[in-house]
Amino acid sequence: MMIEPGTELAHVEDQIDELICQLGWAIQYRNLCRASRGRVFTVADWQEKVDGLPAVESRA
Repeated sequence: MMIEPGTELAHVEDQIDELICQLGWAIQYRNLCRASRGRVFTVADWQEKVDGLPAVESRA
């Protein structure tokens, strides 16, 4: 079996890009949670707030 480092690098870079996008969303979610501390929401109201966060978009 042969391994081509350029192909491996492309796969790793794609995975890193996806993780960066997911981390960005997680940080926004954390900020929403921090900003909302001390308040109580119905499930529907909270879901609406979460849905308002920018979607995770692949950078690939």
